[in-house]
Amino acid sequence: MKQGVFKYIFILAFIVLLIITYVVFYNDENETDTVQDQTSTVSTLITDLRLGIAGFDSLNPIVSNNKNVKDISRLIFDSLISINSNYSLEYGLATEIAKSDNLTYIIKLRENVKWQDGTDFTAQDVKFTIDTIKNSFGGSVYGQNLQYVTGLEIVDNYTIKITLAQEVEFFEYNLTFPILSNNYFANEDFVNTEKNNSIIGTGMYKVAEKTDNSIKLVKNEDYWNTEKNPLITDINITLYNNIGEEYTAFKSGYIDIMDIDIDINNVSDYVGSLGYNTINYDDRNVDFLAFNTQSENVSEPAVRKAINLLLDKNNIVANLGSGYTTTNFLFSSSNWMYDSRLDISYNSEEAINLLTGAGWIYTNNTWVKDGRTLRFTIIVDTNNSVRVTAARLIAEQLANSGIQVNVNEVSSSYYNNYLNNKNYDAIITGITIGYSPKISTLYSGDNLANYSNDTVNEILGNVNNINDYNALRDKYLEVYDQIKNDVPYIFLYRETDSVIYNQTLCGTISPNAYSIFYNIDKWYRQ
Repeated sequence: MKQGVFKYIFILAFIVLLIITYVVFYNDENETDTVQDQTSTVSTLITDLRLGIAGFDSLNPIVSNNKNVKDISRLIFDSLISINSNYSLEYGLATEIAKSDNLTYIIKLRENVKWQDGTDFTAQDVKFTIDTIKNSFGGSVYGQNLQYVTGLEIVDNYTIKITLAQEVEFFEYNLTFPILSNNYFANEDFVNTEKNNSIIGTGMYKVAEKTDNSIKLVKNEDYWNTEKNPLITDINITLYNNIGEEYTAFKSGYIDIMDIDIDINNVSDYVGSLGYNTINYDDRNVDFLAFNTQSENVSEPAVRKAINLLLDKNNIVANLGSGYTTTNFLFSSSNWMYDSRLDISYNSEEAINLLTGAGWIYTNNTWVKDGRTLRFTIIVDTNNSVRVTAARLIAEQLANSGIQVNVNEVSSSYYNNYLNNKNYDAIITGITIGYSPKISTLYSGDNLANYSNDTVNEILGNVNNINDYNALRDKYLEVYDQIKNDVPYIFLYRETDSVIYNQTLCGTISPNAYSIFYNIDKWYRQ
């Protein structure tokens, strides 16, 4: 009996041993596979980025007139203020901006920032940069940012005072120019010095090498913004003679990302159709229909509101070709100051209710009131084919709803006369908006629509005195309520630009009109 028990115990122990051996072996295999997978993942993460510049002129961003240089310079240099992907402000080398009056700004600067040669960033560098842009090199693309600056005083090493010749709405948005080192350029010919080939900044990347055909940037290990620790350690930039060469290089897989300025429908003609992604983003050029609110034909807000509701903007944009998108305001929908109350879409029923409520009677496909027919004339520059197409489509759409529109296509000189004298019912024109939330150009003072609203005038007259951006947005919402009811303008479409990037480039690519390099600290290649 005992022998039988021992026999069963022995068999049971043997089985347990087999199970333990299998489990240990299986786990070891799994760990090996996991390590191999992790090693494989790490080995496929490529930490260099390849860019191109066509028509390179200078690495000095104040001297350069090249858009690609301007974009890339934001990786090498910091500005006092930067602009986020939603066009809100972000402090850079400035940490605080205060107004002592409408013409005077006190700016506190960031301490413990090093130039890439190890020297300290101070207020002297800001003064040097501003003086250079204003006085030494008047042709800088940043000259307009500082055109009203008449004085700059260094209060201490990390405080400056800027004085303006006249009040500038949202002046802080003008402080986006790159800051250069005073010591580095001391006693140098700023424009022609060889030092521009190895220029230093305070940014996330620094220049490691410059040749006739290439520029190499490397990660700045001493970058002051420790929240941004980029995965990309090297940026290799190839210099091309022309944009055609750059497109060919992208097509051949030698460039990872580029901002393009061609009809998106024709991109494949330049770079093929495989191996890359495309992102469209809103440009700053906006076209709109401006009503002369003092003209009898379109003086009633109800009429202007009805016209707005009767336009099919999607149909208009579809007939303009690529490179355009519908818009409802100066700001794109991605802008932090945009609000959904500005949204509007085709609604004939609501338009009819507005017109009948205002005393207009619909008869024989025509709206009449007090013996008048609802009709107006749109002025358009005959040399602007896109606007001409839009004007004709507007006339066609409104005619289908009983509103008679005459499109007057005039020469550029006559068009400018109409525009300057504002002797029109309506005119199709456009504007290139800045990065700031400024809208007073169209809604207060001497504007294209001869528009005046006491509430709007009061709010826009005081926006420069509102320091809290939440409070500012709340005030703008009040403005939106007013102008949506008054409709002095109908915003039709805005231009779009595009970024193309290799499918091996990973991370969040979210370009806007200010920069294509947002979130670059999280980019990598596979």
